[in-house]
Amino acid sequence: MRWGRNTVAAIIDDPDHAASDLPQLLVASFDANATADEAHLGGGDSGGGVFIQQNNTWRLAGINYAVEGPYKTSDPGDAFLASIFDDGGLYHSEGPDTWVFTPDLPTDQPGSFFATRIKARLPWIQSVLALPLWPVLLEASNVTGPYTAVTGATIDQTAKTIQFTPGEGSHFYKMQNVATTITSIQLNGGTLTLRYQ
Repeated sequence: MRWGRNTVAAIIDDPDHAASDLPQLLVASFDANATADEAHLGGGDSGGGVFIQQNNTWRLAGINYAVEGPYKTSDPGDAFLASIFDDGGLYHSEGPDTWVFTPDLPTDQPGSFFATRIKARLPWIQSVLALPLWPVLLEASNVTGPYTAVTGATIDQTAKTIQFTPGEGSHFYKMQNVATTITSIQLNGGTLTLRYQ
């Protein structure tokens, strides 16, 4: 587990997900003259939490996403990954086969790391958390829908079965809220039993 303290330098749009409706990233730089606990991300840190303290309460603010780099000392040279507090005089990657030189200035030009901003995605996160934790069976009279929830269905998650009395006519079924597949359908005495895995 990595631990450290950094200052959020900016909130930017994620250039890799510009089509997203909420492409925001938190940016923190790796400064040589910052706090004693200054930190940077490394390999394996993606998916870790970034927290902000508000009114003595720690809140999840972001999820580790990316770091600047890789770097090169010359354009034809070999690329390397590093936590850089001054990338002046180095080339950094800006996409496949695209290297940009950072001029060496009198002041440090720190590398940065990025975290997916939670606040910008909070409505979507809350909508997912509000979904039931069990499978929902949907049905439609046409394969293209519209699909609605089957009423009166009994779900046995241990046996992985769903039983209900189907209506008249042809019906198409699909599962919601779980990554699963319907493996068999059996009609017995007016009760339809779907098995899934």
